[in-house]
Amino acid sequence: MSPHRWGARGVVGAVSLALAVGGAPRPAVAQELTWFGSLGYAEGTYIFADRYRTFSWLNTLALRAGRLTVSGSLPVWSQNGTVVSQVAGVPVPTGGPDQLVVQQRRPGEVIAGRGRRRAGAPVPAVASQRLAPDARWMLLADTTADSSLVSGTDDYAVHVADPMFGGTFSVFEGGGTFRSLSLEAWAKAPLATVASGVGTGSWDVGAGASVTMGARSLFLTTSATWWRLGDMPSLPLNDVVMYAVAAGGTIGRGWSLMSSAAASTRMFSGTQPPASVTVTLSRETSRGSSINVSAGAGLTESAADLTLGVGWSARLLGRSR
Repeated sequence: MSPHRWGARGVVGAVSLALAVGGAPRPAVAQELTWFGSLGYAEGTYIFADRYRTFSWLNTLALRAGRLTVSGSLPVWSQNGTVVSQVAGVPVPTGGPDQLVVQQRRPGEVIAGRGRRRAGAPVPAVASQRLAPDARWMLLADTTADSSLVSGTDDYAVHVADPMFGGTFSVFEGGGTFRSLSLEAWAKAPLATVASGVGTGSWDVGAGASVTMGARSLFLTTSATWWRLGDMPSLPLNDVVMYAVAAGGTIGRGWSLMSSAAASTRMFSGTQPPASVTVTLSRETSRGSSINVSAGAGLTESAADLTLGVGWSARLLGRSR
C-alpha cells in the first residue's frame, strides 16, 4: 500500500509494494533498514463553517528482519486551527479542545468558529438566509452562544503529533497470483496534548491483515484493521474497523501507478466516518529507494476535501544473503 494510505500507518505497507508490483519474491534479507519520509497538505471544511488547512511532515524508520518488519513514525503538523486531530494515524475533525461541541452536534449541522467577525465589522441588515455563505457564518458566529462554537481559523502553529509504532509479519510471499499475506499490529502513543488540537490524549491500538493478489505487473491489495480507540475527555470514540483497497501496476521502466480507497466505520455519533480516494505515481530511483507524488479527495464530511503529498524512501542498511 502507499505511504499515504492512512497517514502514518500506511508506511510499512510500502515495504511490500515492490513485491506487489514486481511479481516475484524479493531476495532473502538478513536485515534491512529503510527511511520513509513525506510532506503532505490537506484542506477542508469537514463539519465546520471555516476551511482548515494542515501541512504535515512525516518521518518513519522501518526495520525488516526476515519476515518481520517493525516501524516507528513521528509526524509534525502545522495547522491554522485546533479542530483536526490524529486518531489512529488519520486526521479526524474531533474539535480538539472544543470536542464537546462536536459530541453534541446533530447530523448535518455545520459548526461555526469563534472570531470570524472582526471587531466593529457591521452585520448585514438582511435575513441570514439571503446572505452569501461567508456572511451567513459571520452572522451565525455573532449570534451563537460561545459554548456552541469551535476555535476558528488562526495563525499557523506547529506541533509534534502522536507517534505511531507498528509491526508487520509476512505470513506468505510468492510470485504467483497470490502475492502476499501479512498480519499487522499498531499503536499510537499520546504525546501531543488535546489543547494543541493534534492529539487525543489517549492510546490507540489496532490489529489487522492485508492480502495482495497479482497478475504479471498488476496487483490488487486489500486490508482491514480493527482499532480500539482511546476516548477524548468529552468525546467518546467508538472502536472501529479501517479498511482499504488499492490497485495498480507498472507503467514503464521504474514507474508505477496506484489508485486506492480507504474508509472506516463510524468513530463517533452524529458524524459520517472518513472515506477518501487517492492516486499515487511512484518512481524507483535506485534499488531500495523511490519517490512518489499523490493526490486525493474526500468522500464524506469528516474527510479532507483535498490532499496532496510527496514521499520518498531510502534504504539505509541492508544486503541480500
